[in-house]
Amino acid sequence: MNANHPAARARAKPRLNLPRLQPWRELLPDVAAFAGALASAALAAVLVGLIGGCGGGVGTEGTGSFASGPITGYGSIVVNGIHFDEASASVEDDDAQARDRSTLALGVVVQVTGGALTTDANGIQRATASQVRTVRALLGKVTSRNLAASELQVLDQRVLVLADTVIDAAYSSSLAGVPLEAVVEVYGAYDAAAAAWRATRIAPAPVDKANSFSLRGTVSGVNDVAKTVVLNGSTYSYAGVADASAFKEGALIKLELESDTDGDGRWVARGGTSGSGGGGSQDRDRVEMEGLIDRIDSTTRWVVDGTVVDVANARVSGTPRVGAKAELSGALRSGVLVASDAEVSASTSQRTYEFEGRLAAPVDTAASRFTLRSGARDTVVSYAGGVAYEHGSAAKLVGYTGKLEVKGVFMNGSSVLQATKISFDD
Repeated sequence: MNANHPAARARAKPRLNLPRLQPWRELLPDVAAFAGALASAALAAVLVGLIGGCGGGVGTEGTGSFASGPITGYGSIVVNGIHFDEASASVEDDDAQARDRSTLALGVVVQVTGGALTTDANGIQRATASQVRTVRALLGKVTSRNLAASELQVLDQRVLVLADTVIDAAYSSSLAGVPLEAVVEVYGAYDAAAAAWRATRIAPAPVDKANSFSLRGTVSGVNDVAKTVVLNGSTYSYAGVADASAFKEGALIKLELESDTDGDGRWVARGGTSGSGGGGSQDRDRVEMEGLIDRIDSTTRWVVDGTVVDVANARVSGTPRVGAKAELSGALRSGVLVASDAEVSASTSQRTYEFEGRLAAPVDTAASRFTLRSGARDTVVSYAGGVAYEHGSAAKLVGYTGKLEVKGVFMNGSSVLQATKISFDD
């Protein structure tokens, strides 16, 4: 069976459960040992990025909660399987500028700070968000487009458009609708093995950001004589940057660029700051993270989405390799994720989205479709094919007035969710 078939995805491994994590006191010796292996505190600081800044993670600190990753559902916003009620949260971008809640769209990578995690009668973890911050991967011009390969190039960076990449309706939800020279914002994770971004969302840049180009990445080369810096394999000039202290080997940075290239066709930096996006470096007793492996420095140390991970005492399953997806559980100490569990799998598995809401219109039984309304957002859902039902069947959809919980996938860029599971909330 094709790995993208809904039935195959329905059998995907469940997420790691937070209760399995070790108490923080048991982790202190591991933290101390790993910290001693670092050359200096400064090195640790430059290696640390946001928790799952492009991939995803969730943790708790005291009675609060923190999560980062792409939005994968509505009803509340869903990040790494956690349903956050964002109705009263402040929303800002990674420049600390206020944004409307309508910007919290599917595939947008966010950092969420919230209250205590609770588990409802259906086993869903929930929390109330106090702040939501969006974290872009790229903001700039589309300079090339390859429809056959499902790729774009933005700011000299390859962007892979996958079957589950969400493309904004302004582009007709299609790669073909994204014009050359369009200024876009791209959310996603950098796949070091493929030397490309795996996009989770592509959308037009906000009007006030049309000339504020930027990209995130790990510095792999700095030439102080030529005044160039290498990010994700591409070279950028920083000749006009007064303070280049952020440009250090191994640092995860956000590079701010001019809106056009120089005479040599090279994008020119006008500044650079830490690429963490904020909020992801505090110590947390319990952390769950999902991301792509950037580097494997040793048998006990990986770097996942810019975060240093100590796996010395972790239960590891799968074969670690650069570009693979890692699901990690552990504790965050001084910017290092001390893992207790690490599951590694291929990075190509398709993402599952989940929605809560009510029918917005009568069910179209002929097409096996319905429209689900989650707050102010509508999602078209197909229930054709293999769907697992809970507390009902397809027949129960007709005339149903209660709340529905729907999980599924977006196939090949379609804006229609192919349901894999539908639950009736009676």
